[in-house]
Amino acid sequence: MMQVGVEKAQGQTQVVIVNFDEGRYGEVLIKALNATPNVTVALVEAPSLYDALKLAREEKRNVLVVIPANFSESIESNRVA
Repeated sequence: MMQVGVEKAQGQTQVVIVNFDEGRYGEVLIKALNATPNVTVALVEAPSLYDALKLAREEKRNVLVVIPANFSESIESNRVA
């Protein structure tokens, strides 16, 4: 889904990422987004989803990616992440 959204975006995609995951797959996703052409990534720390959305709006970013706390655990357990 993320790939489709980035491909359809016109020009530079401004992404804010908040990572609530402590596992390795959150970092893998961040590295992949950093390597994506025409994507500028800002990693922010926010205590909640609301705060992350507020930061994204303040920075005039057009994409917010939230990596949930159980992201790596879900992948490692073969569940939807």
